[in-house]
Amino acid sequence: MSEIENSKQMTILIVDDMVANLHLLSEILRSKGHRVMAFPSAKTALLGLQKIKPDLMLLDIRLPDMDGFELGHSIKADPSMKETPLIFISALDDTKTKVQAFKQGGVDYITKPFQEDEVLARVENQLNQQRQKEQIEVQRTRIDESYRELLNLEKMRDNLVHMFAHDMRTPLTIMLVNLQVIEMQLKQGMLSECVEPIKASILTSLNLRDMISNMLDVSKLESEQVPLESSNWDIGAIISDVVSSVQPIAGDKELKWVASEKTVNVFCDKKVTYRIIENLISNAIRYSNAKSPVEITYECNEESVKVSIRDHGLGIPAKSLETIFEKFEQVEMSGSSPRFSSGIGLYFCKLAVEAQDGRIGVVSDEGQGSLFWFTLPSCIG
Repeated sequence: MSEIENSKQMTILIVDDMVANLHLLSEILRSKGHRVMAFPSAKTALLGLQKIKPDLMLLDIRLPDMDGFELGHSIKADPSMKETPLIFISALDDTKTKVQAFKQGGVDYITKPFQEDEVLARVENQLNQQRQKEQIEVQRTRIDESYRELLNLEKMRDNLVHMFAHDMRTPLTIMLVNLQVIEMQLKQGMLSECVEPIKASILTSLNLRDMISNMLDVSKLESEQVPLESSNWDIGAIISDVVSSVQPIAGDKELKWVASEKTVNVFCDKKVTYRIIENLISNAIRYSNAKSPVEITYECNEESVKVSIRDHGLGIPAKSLETIFEKFEQVEMSGSSPRFSSGIGLYFCKLAVEAQDGRIGVVSDEGQGSLFWFTLPSCIG
């Protein structure tokens, strides 16, 4: 109970037309750290309740303008006060009055003249019950939130399994068909005819490798388990290495890249930055139109270096621009041929860039291609 008991000051409403009684009860309760709202009539109490809702109410049964039973009934009519405990106080000590008090919704009964120990014992008993109810409600809310989160995680897991099973089936089918073709051609001695299906199988294998690598890296980045080894690196040299690596899968797409004569250093993890550029160039190759160029450029200022990769493909629908970097986001483009993708590559790029204090974005018009860019801190001098 420590969280609620220690952090919340309990508020107690007292209504009694005898000023001496109000003062006495107020002093007893305030001495224990409680906040007290004291009113000499039902009318003033109802006005006060419009501003503050108490945790406990002590109502005198005999009041000049409305008896305590009627006042309690009026207060309880407010849904927000329905569960607030009510203790009746009275000089009457007969059984009939006490029974009526409990029938009217009272949880306890205190007789006058007041005995301090008795008042505190009965009040603390009700306040403790209130604290327990609030603590139970807090725990119930947390359990509900945890349950909803668990359901969402299970749904994401099921979607992930389904998505990867679906996305991997296509490249695996391509590999299987190519291997069967190669087997048949080898049996017939047609060695030269094996080149294209072998190339296709290699390309498909690389796509599968990237799909799995991105998923593993995203998991590590999300859990902050990737120890970045940042230092000063020549961004041009990193881009050149990536271009050389992806050139075999470019096919009829020309990779237009001219390294600057001047060394431009960025502060980054070389391996992670290599993977970012590799993902973006591979995406540009995948989504470019046949025989169109993929252009890689960079520019720098005193604070950052901006790397840009432009393709000349179908572009990205406007509705997808805001979500393109979200996890598992897969953009559907009319007229495009099926392309297997886990929807995780760009999400990896976003996490990897931001982990290095950079930014990432995209500019695209449907039918006009796309330009993906990211920045990293520059190292001048």
